Amino acid sequence: MKKWGFSAPNFPKKLDWVSADIYEKDAFITFEIPDRMNALSEEVVARLEEKWSEVEKNPAVKRVFFLGRGKAFVAGADIKFFLESMKANDYRRIIEFTAKGQKLLARIATSSKQTIAYLNGLTLGGGLELALSCQYRVATKNAVLAFPETGIGIYPGLGGTQRTTRLLGKGIAKYLVSTGAMINSVKALTYGLVDKIIDPVERPYDLQKLSEISAQPGKAPNQPEEKFLNFDGNLNAAAMAEPIVHANEKLLKRKAPKALALAMRLIDEGQSLSLEDGLNLELKYLEEIFKTKDAYTGLNSVITKSRPEFQGQ
Repeated sequence: MKKWGFSAPNFPKKLDWVSADIYEKDAFITFEIPDRMNALSEEVVARLEEKWSEVEKNPAVKRVFFLGRGKAFVAGADIKFFLESMKANDYRRIIEFTAKGQKLLARIATSSKQTIAYLNGLTLGGGLELALSCQYRVATKNAVLAFPETGIGIYPGLGGTQRTTRLLGKGIAKYLVSTGAMINSVKALTYGLVDKIIDPVERPYDLQKLSEISAQPGKAPNQPEEKFLNFDGNLNAAAMAEPIVHANEKLLKRKAPKALALAMRLIDEGQSLSLEDGLNLELKYLEEIFKTKDAYTGLNSVITKSRPEFQGQ
């Protein structure tokens, strides 16, 4: 059977960027662009909003699963969109795209319906931020989760610096955002980033067999990564004196300095704010970060498949 062909009855299928299928009391919102790793573009976010609205207003739906076809749940935002906007000096377009994405994720996060992200592949950047807006996250052995943004000259802008802090605490949030570390489902469960590890499903509606999911009571205590609590993005002697920071020095030196420092600042300043105000803080500095030379260098390196050399500009 073709992967996730939805061959069962009552699943009318129409290939699109994002599909929404309803089976009994469950809805399945699926990203359908595996050749692009289900990247979030303006068009994809618009389709996601449309499908979410259909599901949200349906009183028969009690539970909503988010899935991605292929090797990724969602592997981040569409890099070409960012580069095109930057070349045209259209930073307003980037801000509007991000604000629209934030607004949609807020709707998902505050929905009365139970929302579950099924992570069975790459869950990066905006994909992880989408997963964080869901009430629960279930992951398979194939899941890989990360915030790679500071390694391409920018910072997470769809709630990554804010929801992660509120879920995991500031230390682990700073570790994940600063290092861009790729973590598997077992480590994610230890942190409390996912709530359950399951076997991959053959068909989306097999997820209906899931037993009741409960949120992790909190991350396991005494994670060494919590020692990133006071890291401010500067690789000075004080930072390197902390063993866990020093152990990640090689990773941290590959990050864009301005993006790294700004991301840490957003986490620090956002912690004392309401979530809404914290999200607005992410929007506030978007133009500043996307105007840096390092942002262009980093984003372009994804297209050219090269290692970026950041200048701190």
